[in-house]
This record gives sequence, C-alpha cells and structure tokens, in this order.
Amino acid sequence: MLGAVNRPGQLGWFEGMRLSDIINDFNEDLISNSVDLNFSFIERFDPNTFLWKVIPFRPLDIISKKSTQSDLIVKEGDQIQIIFKDSRRLAQINSAIGKLEDQSSNEQLVNVVTLSGAVKFPGRYPIFEDGTLKTIITAAGGFKDDALLGSIEISRTDLVGDGLIAPSIIEISALNNLDESSSFMPQSRDRIYVRTVQELNMNDTIEIFGEVRYPGTYPLNKYDT
Repeated sequence: MLGAVNRPGQLGWFEGMRLSDIINDFNEDLISNSVDLNFSFIERFDPNTFLWKVIPFRPLDIISKKSTQSDLIVKEGDQIQIIFKDSRRLAQINSAIGKLEDQSSNEQLVNVVTLSGAVKFPGRYPIFEDGTLKTIITAAGGFKDDALLGSIEISRTDLVGDGLIAPSIIEISALNNLDESSSFMPQSRDRIYVRTVQELNMNDTIEIFGEVRYPGTYPLNKYDT
C-alpha cells in the first residue's frame, strides 16, 4: 500500500481479503490532512492476459461503511494507491500510466487520455477499469470553480482502416440535470478540455440543425473549429 497512509509498504494477504481489511480507521490508517477521500485506485496485473489494469475506488465509502461498492476484493500482488489530495498525486497517477505505456503495442493501444482546462490537476490520466469521464475528472481532483460544466470538449481520433484517421469533436455536459460525464466512456488518446466560464462568449453563436443528436444554438468560442 502506497500514498497517503501512515504505514506504507507490503502487507500480508489472505484469500477473500477486502479493502476494508486494510483501511478501517480514518486517523490510524490514513494521513488525515493529506488524503483524497473521493478517489484512489488499485494497480493490478492480470496473469492471464499479462496486462495491467487500474481499478478506481472511493476511500470514504470504505471508512464510512455507507456503501460496499468500493470495498473491493484485494488480489495477491495488488498495488494499492491511496491518493494524496495535493500535487503528490501526480506521481501516483504517473505510476499507473507508466505500466499502461510499457504494455502498449499496435494490438494494445495505450489506455491513456489527456485532460486540460478547468480541473484542479490537469495532465495525462489512465482509462480506469469500468471508469467513465467522471472518474477521470474525479482523479484530477474535480472541477475548478470557474469550470463551464455545460461544455466539455473531447477531441477523438478513430482508425478507420488502411492507416486512415477520422478525427471528431464531441461536446458533453456535466451539469447535474444532464450529467453525461457519468456515462461517457473515454477512449485511448482522447483529448479532454474543460472550458472556463470566461471563455464563454454569448454574443457569438452558431446554429446546428438537421441529422444531429442535439440541434440548437451554441456559443462560438475562441479557437473553435
């Protein structure tokens, strides 16, 4: 176990072991003034596929015992990263990215995205096991106060065969009444940009209509293509 814990290092393991067997007391087990209670992850090597995967969980759910969803079964050899809530978290994220990059090939794309804009810790992030865009934003410490939640831009490139690349731009909302980030599944090499409120220019708009999912009037932002 590594990161914002009072006793980092190797721990004994037994069959059926869960995270709650390791983390059960906030002050005794965790560095209380430095831990991010909303996000941590497990780095796990699968001996069947010879691939690493990164599995997210929420320490608060384990400590509070209000939810069992995050109380994952621990497997032998797991590396448990308890995330710091400050910039030290970036080194922990890079640990996971390094493992995913080492196993990448033509057949196995590196499961990493780039997140920039109005989040607390922009940078490169792994695609977490069963994780959505919201998982990645949580891993980045969440939104800044001036984030424009209704306009998150994802730049994506898809291989369509014979080495051809098809670029696309996807706009989603993270507003509470339409939180598409909680269901949007990121792909390898996605570039995610969270705009700020200051970038929103309501004087310049365009209309999109026809065979599109969300026709209507949209703000035209600087550098939009």
